[in-house]
Amino acid sequence: MEPFKYLVHQIDMGNPLLSGVPMKPKAKPQTKTVPMIATMRLDLALDLDHELVRLAGVIPWDHLAEEFGPLYCADNGRPGVPIRLMAGLHYLKHLKGISDEQTVRGWVENPYWQFFCVPPVDLRNFGELLSRSA
Repeated sequence: MEPFKYLVHQIDMGNPLLSGVPMKPKAKPQTKTVPMIATMRLDLALDLDHELVRLAGVIPWDHLAEEFGPLYCADNGRPGVPIRLMAGLHYLKHLKGISDEQTVRGWVENPYWQFFCVPPVDLRNFGELLSRSA
């Protein structure tokens, strides 16, 4: 018997290298990871005087949804994302003069961009929205 093939649980203290039962790795507990964005309200954590928070309050998002909504088909192709998200990301992309990839990376990292593009109430269910559109 190879004494160091694997660790053993010590049953017999008289002969610690050769006694005991093999210690198998414990199974990892199954946990459901919840994105941080799903557990907090950004409107309570952000500075409400920030320029993007103030701008989000004056843009007529409902009017944009009314104007762009008819251009999308509800039952054809990939499920759509909210028009506010698309318009907000497009605005931020041009405001900063960055690529699509940089815009998405910035949105993931910047809570002010998230607040600007998605209403605070929707952020708690945004993980579901992302999983549907992936």
